[in-house]
Amino acid sequence: MLRTLFQMLGDNYGQTRLRDVEVIVRSILAAVPGDATALQFLGLVYYRTGRRPDALRAFARAASAPDPGEVFFDRNCFSAAAACQREAQRPSSGLAFAWYDMGVSLAELGYPHRAVCAFRASLVSRPQFPAAGHAIEVLRTHIEQHGVREGEPRQITGLHPVLDAALHPIGALSDGSGATGGPLR
Repeated sequence: MLRTLFQMLGDNYGQTRLRDVEVIVRSILAAVPGDATALQFLGLVYYRTGRRPDALRAFARAASAPDPGEVFFDRNCFSAAAACQREAQRPSSGLAFAWYDMGVSLAELGYPHRAVCAFRASLVSRPQFPAAGHAIEVLRTHIEQHGVREGEPRQITGLHPVLDAALHPIGALSDGSGATGGPLR
């Protein structure tokens, strides 16, 4: 079931059907309440549709959720949360661009360390994704040079070669209908 939901999530995100993505993410959360991976995608949808306060809350809830790699139903079986994380990062999930956009969103919201994690997930989902690798290097350099802590929104330039100027709020691309200018690539 989770594999199908994450595949649908990737397909709908790739076609910028953000209302459908939100419904799918809520279905995942109904099956796996409080799941960090699903909460991150919910935060991304909120951000992309201009609901910044809701995005901040969803990302904060995701950050406070237990690490899926440490939660087990028993010693032989990963928990549902670990299954969500695994499915969302599979190369065939189609979520590489969603992870990338999440990284951009998190960086802009002032969470560069979490953004690096999202960009890494993007690379797991699509190993040949130079923009994600570039974004990781830009963020690492920025963190090292400026001593950035989580929760301090700052302008970070050069995350994406096309954006070269300061990051643009992804949510500002939305007209409120759930459709945006598409994933940042």
